[in-house]
Formats: sequence, C-alpha cells, structure tokens
Amino acid sequence: MENVNVTIRMDKNLKKQADDVFHELGMSFTTAVTLFTKQCVRDRKIPFEICLEPNQETIDALKELKAMMENKEEYQGYDNFIEILKEINREKKNKKV
Repeated sequence: MENVNVTIRMDKNLKKQADDVFHELGMSFTTAVTLFTKQCVRDRKIPFEICLEPNQETIDALKELKAMMENKEEYQGYDNFIEILKEINREKKNKKV
C-alpha cells in the first residue's frame, strides 16, 4: 500500500501535549492519527460524540441568565464596562477590610 503525506495545522502547545500522551501510549502522532482515521473508516463515523447540545454547565448558566432577565429588579445593572470594574474594585477593597 502506497503512503501519502498529509499536512495539518494545529496549535503548537496542543501538538506537544498530544505528542506526550501518544508517547506514553507507545505510539507516534502519525500512528495515533492513522488509528483515528481507520476507526472512522471502519465505523463510518467519528469515534466520539460531537453534538451541538450544550453541556450541563452551559445549561445552568442559561437558566441563570433567563432568571436574571425575568427578575431584572433583583440584580444590579450597569451602563458600561467601567462601572463594572469600579464595582469589582469596591468589592475587593471591602473584602480586605
């Protein structure tokens, strides 16, 4: 079987982390990508779940946002980012005392 070269781009740090994991597993990056590709071809799918559904943390944050929007009078509002930073600094100062 004839081999071909495949070029991909990825974050340098991600590549290093992947190399470290694959090395611990006793394989090269090329071997890991080949295994992934073979499993995709064999099963005719990506070998892990890819979905557009939000995770539980996102679902909880959206529920919190909805509750805040429905009860705006219970929450502090700000007109601009500078006001938010001033409030954060006030809270930091109050906690130190």
